Amino acid sequence: MKYELNDNTLIIKELDCFDLSKSCSCGQAFRWHEKNDGSWVGMIKNNPVNVSRAGDELMIRPCEESSIKDCIVYFDLERDYKAMERLISDDPRLNICLPCAEGIKGRRLYPPVFARTHRCIPCRCLDWQSDEGALF
Repeated sequence: MKYELNDNTLIIKELDCFDLSKSCSCGQAFRWHEKNDGSWVGMIKNNPVNVSRAGDELMIRPCEESSIKDCIVYFDLERDYKAMERLISDDPRLNICLPCAEGIKGRRLYPPVFARTHRCIPCRCLDWQSDEGALF
């Protein structure tokens, strides 16, 4: 995995074994919403972000230099999920789960901050239900 910060967008390259849609809609993901363009909006720590995938690149915006590590840690991008899938595939009881879970990344969630994040969503004009008037 390589990454670069370009025009307030974190671009993470050479990703494999990562399905953005499955990862943002799985039972471990909370308050992530898919937009009409296929990108996802949600919160990483106290920051609203828009996350999209194109080929082997993951784009997270807005992102500042100080938030890069938070994004990588949140999506658990440094873990070798291919190796984990190989181990699971060797177990006849667990390998039947792989087709449903392939590409899902676990979350390394931060402590809940419901009081602050609940108040910051309306004041940042994030409209999760439609694309009209949304920040992203």
